[in-house]
This record gives sequence, structure tokens and C-alpha cells, in this order.
Amino acid sequence: MPSESKPGVEYTVTLVNDGTWSCTCPHYTYRRTECKHILKVKEGLSAPRAGYVVHPMIREGVVEDREYQRGPVERLSILAGALKSKG
Repeated sequence: MPSESKPGVEYTVTLVNDGTWSCTCPHYTYRRTECKHILKVKEGLSAPRAGYVVHPMIREGVVEDREYQRGPVERLSILAGALKSKG
């Protein structure tokens, strides 16, 4: 976790096996209370994750081939641009 006040300095936030958090920053080192770095990591863990929608025509668990999907979209964009310039 980067320091906000000291450019180039990073602190390590750790979740210990007993469920407690620790950080290598001076605040945590001297006070042994949750610092802003621990709070930011916790906040990031509780933030909603982007999900995906399974299309009814796609089998669950199939890895999507993004390169394959990108091809038709790019071709349509080229075609739309050509039609727009003609007319």
C-alpha cells in the first residue's frame, strides 16, 4: 500500500492467521491500532466486485475467447465507418 505522504514509500498490510490485521507503517507500529492503510485494504475487500451475466446460449464454465468476440465488433465498426463516409 503506497504512502500518501511519502512518495515512493510502500507499506505492507497483512491479515494474520488469527484474523487480526497488521501494517508496516509507523502509525500501526507504534499505536497497534488500525491505520488508514488497513482500512483501505478492508474497504477494497468489501467493495462490490464486477460480475458477469451468463448468456442463455453460452454454457456455464466455458472460458470466453475475447479475441474471437472482438473480431466481429471491429468489422462492424469498419463497415459502419465506411457506410457513414459514403453517405
